Amino acid sequence: MSRTEMMIEPEVHSSTLTELTPDTLYEKCMSLARNLWWTWHPEVINLFRDLDPIRWRQLDHNPIALLREFTPERLAARALEMTLHSRINYAFRRLKEYVGPRTTWGSTHAGVLGAKPVAYFSA
Repeated sequence: MSRTEMMIEPEVHSSTLTELTPDTLYEKCMSLARNLWWTWHPEVINLFRDLDPIRWRQLDHNPIALLREFTPERLAARALEMTLHSRINYAFRRLKEYVGPRTTWGSTHAGVLGAKPVAYFSA
């Protein structure tokens, strides 16, 4: 594609088109809820709370239980109403950056754990 053609017909990435679908938005929120990473990020806690503050309290701050009460379409409507799309995308991107790298703090600083790993469980 020539430079002139690129200026006239810019590339459109499908991810930008599907990024805001109700199902994608719902899955991003569920991914956030299923990882305890959200518990030490106040901006994500506030994101879940802002979806429905009353139910958030009634459900004892359980994001999975809260999201199960939403359909993808209802969640998308609430996100639009509260202008939460950018916050959801930002939190999801930060979660992916956190879990994505192959080089972790442990692999760099706790070499002995590679030979004798330790598991930590939380409920």
